Amino acid sequence: MKMKPTISVMITILFLMVSLESSSADIAPPLQPSGANPGLLEFEDTKVEMFYENVQILVQDESKLYYSDREHDAVNAHVSAFFIMANRGETTETLDTVFPLTNFNGSGDGWFGYPELRNFKVRVDDVEQKWTEVTTPNPSFPDEEPVKWAQFSVNYPPGENVFIDVEYDVQSTGYLPEAKFSYILSTGSGWYGPINEAHIYLILPYAASRENVLHGDYYGSQDENFPEFEGKFEGNKVHWEYYDIEPDIYENWSARILSPVLWQEVLNLRQRIDDGDALVYAEITAIYDRIIMEKPIRPGTENFIPLNIETYKKAAQIEPKNDELLARYAEFLLMLNWIKYTPPEGEITLEEIYLPAARALEINPENKTAQHVIFELENLLDFKYEEPTPETEEAIQSPDTETSAETLVEETSDLEAREMNRNLFYLIGAGIGGILLGVLIMMVARKRV
Repeated sequence: MKMKPTISVMITILFLMVSLESSSADIAPPLQPSGANPGLLEFEDTKVEMFYENVQILVQDESKLYYSDREHDAVNAHVSAFFIMANRGETTETLDTVFPLTNFNGSGDGWFGYPELRNFKVRVDDVEQKWTEVTTPNPSFPDEEPVKWAQFSVNYPPGENVFIDVEYDVQSTGYLPEAKFSYILSTGSGWYGPINEAHIYLILPYAASRENVLHGDYYGSQDENFPEFEGKFEGNKVHWEYYDIEPDIYENWSARILSPVLWQEVLNLRQRIDDGDALVYAEITAIYDRIIMEKPIRPGTENFIPLNIETYKKAAQIEPKNDELLARYAEFLLMLNWIKYTPPEGEITLEEIYLPAARALEINPENKTAQHVIFELENLLDFKYEEPTPETEEAIQSPDTETSAETLVEETSDLEAREMNRNLFYLIGAGIGGILLGVLIMMVARKRV
């Protein structure tokens, strides 16, 4: 018979296991409560099994934080979870069942705030239950706010299934344009045996894809570490499924998404491109820049890099005299140089970075972004400009686009030279003709004399 730890003991163990992650994380973004499957409050010897759970995380709009006046935007979500509990014993068990309302590891938002889940409701066998708030000591900071739990008493008859439904509202953690949602599976380890089956659905307001769902953490992808937990894309949903698990802290679920407002803007701009509005290429590069450049390159966003390079090239072909576009392109390439990123087609040369910045300054000598790029190239990377090669010219503009300023200068110079040669030829011809005419007149005059 397996003995089960109390929630307090579980919290202490979980805190020790996540302390390394917590210590290396940025405390500025609010660490929202993530929600979890129900757990047990007291030390219990139980035969009640969590047979099945189904969690639906419905991503909604964006807003300011629920609990704070700080200027911080977050993505809202409504969570509904359904559990089938099965008593494998021979007697009825009445257990105080709990659900975390704040972060069970005791962490707050880094600004002395402890956000809570909102609008928590629980039903047992489809009957809404009254619940009471209980607390346990803060395992991270003993002198700070205790951890809050919703507690409700449940009867688990032998040989029968008990259905528990919970729902609540939560906000994302982290800085936009990314939003992170988490769900704690490990509280389910307090029940009898393994969790037989668990499903988590992330539901977006548009089609879900590997572009807008960035599963994995900043410094390591869960896809690489736990490929069996890879989500499956099903229309506007992403589905993770687990079978026969006794989850520990490393098997808790989290997913990062791009801000719904930002992604809807991407979809709108892509539709305009499909409709033939070529000027949108320049506009969409600014959004791709946000996705890529506002944080270090991390799992899920690396595929935007070659996409953005190609989009910049198309935009520069369409608008070769857009100095802001060229300057941003140079700044983007410079960032890739600093992080040692090599595109699939090969290394980016410093000359390729310099050319669009220099061209932007030719168009607008006051362009600050271009000035900054050239300053870094010349002073930090010790780059000295040489005449561009055809390859670097083609990296900015294809031959079939509008003639570049340099080409116009060269063609004008050639035209002027040809005109000068033509005038000189006429002048010399006229001079020679005049001399011959003079000689002829003199010869005629002598014969008459």
